[in-house]
Amino acid sequence: MNRKEIQIPNFLKKAFSGRNAVISIPYIWLLVLFLLPFIFVLKISLA
Repeated sequence: MNRKEIQIPNFLKKAFSGRNAVISIPYIWLLVLFLLPFIFVLKISLA
């Protein structure tokens, strides 16, 4: 049987590389912690 390998475009390889994941996880964490107080204030103001 002839099995074809799935060809992944280069921009997807770069976007989902391990290096980008290691860099983006702390930034996502900081973004969540930064936005959390604003979400609470918005929730209180709309209540």
